Amino acid sequence: MKQEINPYLKVTIKNEILRADTFLKQCEAAALKDDGVVTKEEQEIIKKLKKAMREYVRSLEKIMG
Repeated sequence: MKQEINPYLKVTIKNEILRADTFLKQCEAAALKDDGVVTKEEQEIIKKLKKAMREYVRSLEKIMG
């Protein structure tokens, strides 16, 4: 039988998921800040960040149920 997660813990996990999304948006904006163009190197970094954050968010969602 699956155990129900503490509602306060659930809210904290949801908050972290939102923070992860905000982090990615900030990284994308930061890539544009210096010259208004996202370079190939910056695109690769953002791609890696997105992959890592997707895995992180999936893990959090799995814990949350």
